[in-house]
Amino acid sequence: MSCIVIYGPTASGKSDYALTIPNADIINGDSLQSYADLQILTARPDPSLPHHYLYGSLPSNSQDSVMSWRNRVAERIQNAYASGRTPVVVGGTGFYLNVLIHGIAVIPSIPEEIIREVRSLSEEALFLRADQLDTRILQRLKDRQRIQRAVCVHLATDKPLFDWHNAPKDCLPYIFSLHPVIIDKQVLHTRINQRFEQMIEQGAIEEVARLKENFPLSINSPIANALGFKEIWAYLDGQSSKEQMIALGQRKTRQYAKRQMTWLTTLQKNIRS
Repeated sequence: MSCIVIYGPTASGKSDYALTIPNADIINGDSLQSYADLQILTARPDPSLPHHYLYGSLPSNSQDSVMSWRNRVAERIQNAYASGRTPVVVGGTGFYLNVLIHGIAVIPSIPEEIIREVRSLSEEALFLRADQLDTRILQRLKDRQRIQRAVCVHLATDKPLFDWHNAPKDCLPYIFSLHPVIIDKQVLHTRINQRFEQMIEQGAIEEVARLKENFPLSINSPIANALGFKEIWAYLDGQSSKEQMIALGQRKTRQYAKRQMTWLTTLQKNIRS
């Protein structure tokens, strides 16, 4: 059984490409589009579109994991086959796609008390603890949530996360067919800049403001990793002008697109090897 994976940088047109595939069940492969809010800021597909799955399915203050996401995707792939449809995963989160395609190490469950303890640490205390446990954590990981995960795994199992990664992996029984979306760099940058401005016009600031007001979120919450979220949050706190916020949001998005291409080029090489 095979599954199509459409990948490419943000704003490259992956969602539109997915709509051209006949009989497709389109499955979300973007970690931020899984959250219920920020439909505008994450460029989540129109919720009225049929045969779209796992978009906006999580509470915005929840802590998701790549393993939970992969299990949900595996269920949707199986459902697509049972319905006689073609499963199509669409995403730009390289880490998630890598786990989907190459499998994931089976790590024991982490006790809740360890998770709460690690999440309560300040950034300085978290980084210090990570460095004490395993210097590779800060060398290899930049995202706060993944650093927390590495610390939790080490504390719970007395074994470094990277050693777990070298263990035999749990792989899904599918053949993954990669469909890259290739776009000229300058065209992509123009699209990124224009789309960010359109998001602001369509209500992205109001989306962040509602979350800021109605949920017990912090700037370190997983949903805050949405492109533009932190820049809009700073603008709402009066730390920047609207023009500065837009320019910085556009620049951060272009930088992220560059990292995506590096991630996804490596992913494609691994598939071919």
